[in-house]
Amino acid sequence: MARRSRNEIRRFAPRAALAFLLLALGGIRGWAQIALLTAVLAGCGDDPNGAPGDVDGSLPADARVRDGAPAPDRDLPLTPDAGPYGPYCGLDFAMRAIPSGHACTGSSLELGLGEETLMPISQGDTVTMVMGPQGGLMLLLAWRARGIDMSAVTLCARQSFAGGGAEVGFDCWSGSLAALTRAGAAECVGLIAQTSPMYWGMPQQVLDHDITLDLSVTDKNGCQLRATPTVHVAPTVR
Repeated sequence: MARRSRNEIRRFAPRAALAFLLLALGGIRGWAQIALLTAVLAGCGDDPNGAPGDVDGSLPADARVRDGAPAPDRDLPLTPDAGPYGPYCGLDFAMRAIPSGHACTGSSLELGLGEETLMPISQGDTVTMVMGPQGGLMLLLAWRARGIDMSAVTLCARQSFAGGGAEVGFDCWSGSLAALTRAGAAECVGLIAQTSPMYWGMPQQVLDHDITLDLSVTDKNGCQLRATPTVHVAPTVR
């Protein structure tokens, strides 16, 4: 039996509960029991909207890490692309851990926002979050990196409250940035940096607050670029 999406489980659970309650009370006997259970359990087939065995048929194909483990709960991209190389810069989800690394001479990282072009952000700027179609709260980041080996990198985006440091959102991706690299610089726009799903139903806990963004790019040699501005989240979303 394939594992079900969360929406399927929510639809299936009330029917199953009613069926087993009726059986427990003895209101249905014999072949009628079998017919009822067969009708209810028929909902355990493959998801018509997702591949058999998907944890959540709504997740895009690139929302999987390379070893096949499912990514954390996340909203769908605002658009099918969210950027020229997809919503995650053409990378795959990786373990949420910033690698150890060191600064390298001649390297640089510029952090900003934007879906089409990079609009730089600095310490103290106000940023506007986006609410996805499932209610996910996110920033659409943009960045430009120079001076590292783009063939194999780990990219991490962490958000935390400026006061106290509690985590707001954290994701990492890995892979090659070769397709994004021109004249020694890799640039990506529309990177979806989501908050934790716990804030999706309580956006007021993030909106109109100060958060620290921590974007890091680490190559296979340990060269690491990092930008960590503290910004103010606008009180409204777009």
